[in-house]
Amino acid sequence: MRNYFFVILSVLRPYMLRCSALLMLTVCFHVHADLHSIIDSAALNVGVINDEHHHRFLKSGHAGTDASLARGFADYLGVKLTIVPFYTEQALMQALAQGRIHIAAPRFSGLADDEAVVAGPAFFSSPLAIVHRRDSQKGCLNAPPQQRLIKQALVPTARATTQLDWHSSSMVDTPALLDAITNNKSECTLLPKAFFNEVSKDYPTLTTTPLPDTASETAPSGTVTMTKRWLLLPQDVALRSSLFEYTHLNRQHYAISNKPDTSQHEPHKPDSSSVSDFVMAVENKLSHLHEEFKHETTVLPWQVIVAIDYIESQWRNDKTLTSAETGPQRQQRITVINRQLEELNQQLPARITGVDRDWLLIAAYHCGLAHIEDARQLTMQAGSNPDLWINIKQQLSRLSLPAYYHQSQYGYTNGKQTLQFVDTVRLFADSLQVMNSGEQADNAR
Repeated sequence: MRNYFFVILSVLRPYMLRCSALLMLTVCFHVHADLHSIIDSAALNVGVINDEHHHRFLKSGHAGTDASLARGFADYLGVKLTIVPFYTEQALMQALAQGRIHIAAPRFSGLADDEAVVAGPAFFSSPLAIVHRRDSQKGCLNAPPQQRLIKQALVPTARATTQLDWHSSSMVDTPALLDAITNNKSECTLLPKAFFNEVSKDYPTLTTTPLPDTASETAPSGTVTMTKRWLLLPQDVALRSSLFEYTHLNRQHYAISNKPDTSQHEPHKPDSSSVSDFVMAVENKLSHLHEEFKHETTVLPWQVIVAIDYIESQWRNDKTLTSAETGPQRQQRITVINRQLEELNQQLPARITGVDRDWLLIAAYHCGLAHIEDARQLTMQAGSNPDLWINIKQQLSRLSLPAYYHQSQYGYTNGKQTLQFVDTVRLFADSLQVMNSGEQADNAR
């Protein structure tokens, strides 16, 4: 039934949109004809904030909450989407005012109160929460400012709602803030609760308390709620109407979530699997693995590709299937992994060779070649050789910090997670090489 609804909607959509635009033009003589121009040019430009929570550029392309919503709205209009990343709300709003983008997608903020813009529908809300240690005896709001560390983007909201000074830095990301509290280097921080929920399982000693809205005269006992909305120019009435219509129709059919999209196309986060787990999982599959790679030409040693597949897939946890039964699925995944590595290999400069090229390929497979190029640029700026992995990895880990990714072309990436992925792949591949050598030695006897 849901599919039938969207088939009908896709057929009628162009007529509905044009009728909506004509109605708006009839009602308001001064309305901006932007919806007409978007449909006629078949192009929609949405500006987004590039950071660890709202938007990021992965090897598969644009990802995150705003990217997902923008793709859906562009499909609804039947036009091509262009996502334009920004690092600050000031630059984002300037682009909207200058007409370089049609819609601005800021962070959680109070920008919707600006008379120069109007707000679209509320996509989701989250209370602003104080994050602190469960056993903390000192009240966060009573701690000295240097013990209250927050992200720079939240400073205006924090000061307005608490009437207190907060310490901020462009050299911290969310994990750094939470690590500081865990290690007693900071008393607390502020985060939208939805963002803390993303990583709460990694910080079992931390908890949250809703931030009381002490600055509110109407509801002093309430809590501060951060709402995610897109912003448009006041004259773009028809475009705004279409955005409300799209949101309403999709929410009716459960196509829009009421919480941030944090998982779509995210690179795999290595788990805590040990070498012994890996050995136990593959020891009875060696002969099958040999057979699967017999006719496969690979850009990296086959042990590396098996290690990547082991980390990314679930076959290592499947105790019910035999090696033969999981073989075809594994072979298909291995072919896909090898094809992606071959494409990356063709794009890397030919002068990068040896193990440096191998590690760069694995890193690019995880986070995308664009972020590797950003790290190489930072390496050159630091006066080091941008073709050596040992130099590049130092800069890659910094691309999660605003002070560094604001200077880059492709923005935020979790470089530390990529380094963990590379190290895990290398460890498992080396273990597989040892196992394979031992099996060959046994067969030679």
